[in-house]
Amino acid sequence: MILEQNLLEELISISLGEKAPEIVIKNGTVFNVFTKKLEKVDVGIHKGYITSYGDSIKVNQNTRIIDANGLILVPGFIDGHIHYEVTKLSITMFAKLVLKYGTTAIISGLDETYSVLGKRGIEETINEVNSIPFTLFWGVPSKLPYTIPSSTLAYELGYDQASELLNKNYSWGIWETVAEFITNKDTDVMRSIILANNLHKPIFGCLPLANNSKINAACLAGVRLDHESYSPEEMYEKARRGMYVMIRESSVTHFLKKNIAIIKEFGIPTDRVGFCTDDVYAKDVIVHGHIDKVVRMAIEEGIAPEDAYRMASYNVSNMYMIDSIVGSISPGKLANIIFLEDFTKVKIKGVMSKGILVSWNGNYIYKFNPPTRPEFMLTTFKNARKISENDITVKAKGEKAKVLAIEVNDENPFRRKGKIFEVKTVSGEVLADPEKDLLYAVVVERHKGTGKVGTAFVTGFGLKEGAMASSSAPDDNNIVSVGTNKADIVKAVNYIIENNGGMSLVKNGEIILSLPLPIGGIISDQEPEKMAEIENKFDKITKEMGSKLSSAISTMTFLPITAIPDYALTDKGLVDCIKLKIISPVLA
Repeated sequence: MILEQNLLEELISISLGEKAPEIVIKNGTVFNVFTKKLEKVDVGIHKGYITSYGDSIKVNQNTRIIDANGLILVPGFIDGHIHYEVTKLSITMFAKLVLKYGTTAIISGLDETYSVLGKRGIEETINEVNSIPFTLFWGVPSKLPYTIPSSTLAYELGYDQASELLNKNYSWGIWETVAEFITNKDTDVMRSIILANNLHKPIFGCLPLANNSKINAACLAGVRLDHESYSPEEMYEKARRGMYVMIRESSVTHFLKKNIAIIKEFGIPTDRVGFCTDDVYAKDVIVHGHIDKVVRMAIEEGIAPEDAYRMASYNVSNMYMIDSIVGSISPGKLANIIFLEDFTKVKIKGVMSKGILVSWNGNYIYKFNPPTRPEFMLTTFKNARKISENDITVKAKGEKAKVLAIEVNDENPFRRKGKIFEVKTVSGEVLADPEKDLLYAVVVERHKGTGKVGTAFVTGFGLKEGAMASSSAPDDNNIVSVGTNKADIVKAVNYIIENNGGMSLVKNGEIILSLPLPIGGIISDQEPEKMAEIENKFDKITKEMGSKLSSAISTMTFLPITAIPDYALTDKGLVDCIKLKIISPVLA
């Protein structure tokens, strides 16, 4: 995305009419994000860039003409904040998942990739995405691990690493600046913020459930935008202090219908608002779409189509300071263009990305071929230690004990409260009780051979038998498991270690379903449709095993996230996310 002088001069010659471009889109109606009008104009494209906007574009015998008669052209959609690794797909296969739905660019921190593969993993991913018709704008994680107290990662990121990466031309700012890093005045983060400001690179916030003083502190630290609001009131307080804000609609959290009130009721201009998904699964995208789904929902909620399309493209590019590259159909921008049959219903005919027509009539024209993976990306369990039932022991004094269990639900899988159980002990040990929906939860460290196993209890999963486990588990991507008994948990966890990563489902000591995740233990080159099929199988079988959750294994993978109150579980143990300390699941 950095133009060489020769290419720049060539593009200028084409824009002046001295040469013909490779492609001309004729007879289409373009949605102009600057005038908010539909304009009947032709568009010239050369080597992935838009060169010309208007009539009488020079052509020659080599110019490809795309007749867009009857179609409306809008800028390619941009997902303003996404952990693409949560799809469990490599970046090539993720692009295949979302491109035909109009998403041509994403903003991501690749923090899951960094935690298991370090800087080399980031560079491999960026090289991979640069070789396909898809665009990724990478923000350097503010600090890794995000967890407080710190969990164990394969690769940590502090100021020394951040300062090197922020100076790279492939980094676009600081990603996911957690509120507590700012309020605690974390030295590494403070230094990174100052460096980013000096480099004129924006700071992306992560301020869930923030009160006004936290918002003030984040604004003072230079946080330009935030994606993590749980109510329109919280979002309004951020917006009225100058932050750009994003409405999130993910596979896990559904906030659009509620938070669209920031525009409809609170009167914040749509210019200050963008869209993001944060976390999506292949099974949901294939059924409902990606950012196109969010645009449709916004229009159904009364947002003018012109504003909804800007919120999905130009607004996001503006808040991230990448509007000179993407976000509009105008000279100098990447040729990321959606061809629509219906403007109001967001009915997509075709998608062009980086000047390549990738899909038409819902079918791909472009062939997606993942690269050969280097060995270091495929062998990330060398230090992982298999566990035994003794590792899942919770001791208590007396014949009875009060136990604090992490409570989960479908309404908000990230916001986990605590529920107290009074249980009988057996030989001084607290055991799971599936009949009371009191299950074991463990996080097994797999990066540095520490042998640590965090053990706690959970409720809300509803499993009556068996266990499940996953090595794809933000934010630290250690192995997380939930189960009704120790033996099945041990089987589920050790199977993942033996197979260099993945997800597993165990019943009566037997593996009944598994998903290989060989790349870093978190992603694979699986076809999106096949990934969706396996995801649906996990959900179906866990429901047959008693779970009432829409996706028990997905909910389980978020247990290690400490950035959102009230409780979490890491390899260090049960975390009180308000007091930010490790606590015992057995209450005094």
